[in-house]
Amino acid sequence: MVVKSVLVSKRFTPKWNGNMELPVHERMVIIFHRIPGASEKQTYKDIKFDGRGGIQFAYNDFNLVSGFVKEVENLSLEVDGEIKKIENGIDLANAVSSELPELFTEIRDYLFPETTEIGTEGESKA
Repeated sequence: MVVKSVLVSKRFTPKWNGNMELPVHERMVIIFHRIPGASEKQTYKDIKFDGRGGIQFAYNDFNLVSGFVKEVENLSLEVDGEIKKIENGIDLANAVSSELPELFTEIRDYLFPETTEIGTEGESKA
């Protein structure tokens, strides 16, 4: 059996930070160059041990975002006192902001939905 990875360009408009209330031309859009297969989900999980010896699973958002986000439209963040334009997944993964974990969660939920189908919520019609 040969398994192929399909490269696609999927446009996703997250709800994060009031994005959907903005005029369409001002909304942040995330463009993925590839959508992961369901079997890849485990690749982006890390195991962490809590103070009581319990095990917790956490996602490696840096690898997830830098690996799948091709382009980011209309996003600027304050980084070290300066406004920095975020243009791609590497920029987004390297950005430091207390608000970004919520965006990463939304990206993760889009890429790894609970159902077997990739959702269409937030996608552009074009």
